[in-house]
Amino acid sequence: MKDLSLSIGLPSHIKGYMEDRQWLAVLAPSGFSLVINHTPHGSEYFDATYSVEWQEEYVNRMYLWADPVVLSTIYAGNNNKRWSEIKTPDVMGVMASAKRHGMKFGARIARRRGYRISFCALAREDREFTDDEIQSVADWFDALLDKIETSFELSEGELEVIKCIGRGMTREQASAHLSVSYGAIKKRLKNARTKTGCSTDQQLVARLVRRL
Repeated sequence: MKDLSLSIGLPSHIKGYMEDRQWLAVLAPSGFSLVINHTPHGSEYFDATYSVEWQEEYVNRMYLWADPVVLSTIYAGNNNKRWSEIKTPDVMGVMASAKRHGMKFGARIARRRGYRISFCALAREDREFTDDEIQSVADWFDALLDKIETSFELSEGELEVIKCIGRGMTREQASAHLSVSYGAIKKRLKNARTKTGCSTDQQLVARLVRRL
């Protein structure tokens, strides 16, 4: 089956995530989306498997801030709801458009941890999600958030180096500023990238900013 996914910064470093992603795809054949630790600086992780056509329409017509599923998440706190239970007004007809793309039924799991908002949305065409299915995804999502929280436990030294890079310093300048060897700077950055699933120093800085 063709993978019609848009995945930016997905938490692939979390053990079992890619296997669980396949489970979600079977449960939600019309697609799913995960937004993890969203702040005013952006989302720490994002993954979506909706059709390319829907994702393009969603972006081009700027549905995001009119989407009842998203809007209800912002004010939801912690709860699980079917899309049919969400009462937020659909002023742009987002849900009607979604149905034309095979997303007739859906569920949303919303979680707030401090000032960070996370949610998982699932869609299918044939029927409503059952209570057991929604609860199973909610339990999985809570466990995933716990794993991500644990994975971001950086050492003080690693945080110091990331902050230096975030201020525009080179690795050499960070070495001089912190009075540690260049090799130690490289090792701290490598360790931090491994812990957080980042491939570049720039991604590492961006992820830290979303955490502050």
